[in-house]
Amino acid sequence: PNLEERRSIQDAFARKYGLPGCIGIMDGSLIPLRLKPAVMGSDYYTRKNNYAFNCFLVCDDQCRIRYYVMGWTGSTHDNRMWRNTNINLNS
Repeated sequence: PNLEERRSIQDAFARKYGLPGCIGIMDGSLIPLRLKPAVMGSDYYTRKNNYAFNCFLVCDDQCRIRYYVMGWTGSTHDNRMWRNTNINLNS
């Protein structure tokens, strides 16, 4: 979001949820796979006992996806994905 949108999102998070200065909520989400991948399959095995891709998302106050990274293996922790995002590396 541009500067004006960030200010609007910050105001909304503070007003709606008591989170001043917040411009996004982030989390990882597992996208299930039907089968174990043939290459490096064990890396896709998740703590939920299935195989999956991991997707990292940032949403605004209206639950709109403003940023995402797709394709991490299911065993990847959310914090590792965050540390390697462009928004973190370029901040």
